[in-house]
Amino acid sequence: MALLEIPTQNNLPVFQESVEIEGVLYTLFFYFNRRQNLWFLDFLDLDEQPIYVGIPLQSGIDLTPYVRHLSIPKGLFLAFDSLGLNKDAGEDDLGERVRMLYEESNNA
Repeated sequence: MALLEIPTQNNLPVFQESVEIEGVLYTLFFYFNRRQNLWFLDFLDLDEQPIYVGIPLQSGIDLTPYVRHLSIPKGLFLAFDSLGLNKDAGEDDLGERVRMLYEESNNA
């Protein structure tokens, strides 16, 4: 199973990336909620229609464990704290200390 690092930015509180995952192109919409001091992720299809929205990017846990029935990749999405602290990304940490990773499913 391959491991993919999903490109992210830390210079904007809202941004999107087009990413091919397991042969399908998705738009990933990232946004920082200052009130909660936490990044969130939305999955959009090619037409930028929502598939799954409001995913909190909490470090060290599977971000999509209960939605395997949706049309999103079936592998493991993880916000990984590269310092091993398991701290969530602050506004300037995403793509630096905390990286977005995807481990392909067995079906890939």
